[in-house]
Amino acid sequence: MKTPLRFALLAILLCLLLAACGASETENMLATAEAFAAGGDYDQAISQYTALIQEDAQSAAAYNQRGLAYYKKGEVESALSDYNQAIQLDPKLSAAYLNRGKLYSAAGYMDLAIKDFDQAIQLDPKFAEAYNGRGVSYQAMGELAQAIDDFTQAIQLAPDNSDAYNNRGIAYLYQDDFLSALSDFEQVVRLEPDSAGAYNNRALAYRNLGEKEKALADYKTALDLCGTNETFCQQIHERLVELEGK
Repeated sequence: MKTPLRFALLAILLCLLLAACGASETENMLATAEAFAAGGDYDQAISQYTALIQEDAQSAAAYNQRGLAYYKKGEVESALSDYNQAIQLDPKLSAAYLNRGKLYSAAGYMDLAIKDFDQAIQLDPKFAEAYNGRGVSYQAMGELAQAIDDFTQAIQLAPDNSDAYNNRGIAYLYQDDFLSALSDFEQVVRLEPDSAGAYNNRALAYRNLGEKEKALADYKTALDLCGTNETFCQQIHERLVELEGK
């Protein structure tokens, strides 16, 4: 069964189950939209969230989630508008600050991003994703010590957060702390054994530590796992060939 059809059927089944359990129409619509989004059908998700907003114009959660669907479609301005509306409706919605912070960070507005991550953390001091997001922004600004502190906090709050381990490993690479970087990338490989990026990054740490054979083995594994991302596959291949020639 094709993936979009499978998730469409899942959404319908979820809708029926929620109705049977006495869920409200709003909860039903929200869960259906989230199922479409989880399956990558962002157009259907946006349609569902829009219908929900028409039913309940005060639903901050619907605006926030629709914003996330817009963002994943690449419609950044629509996403920002929805995040702003979600925050206006519910100034205590930490997820909306997180999502807007990620948008600002990706767009290069680090000061605005950090303000949003700060607010998300103030509202929810155990929000691991917000610490990780703020760390990414600090890292982009060259504030490596602060970035590492935030990634470490994210890991303490969510020990299986592979993104935080990976980001901290990259920060350690920038500091030429290759042993610490290797330790973090090993955690990423443990958590995501099918991730080409995890093996590629660990290979980089091994390479800087002079462990040529281990680096070659990781590059080869990364090349096997890189899939259809031609640019990334080519980069890995070039690193492999370069290292083999040394």
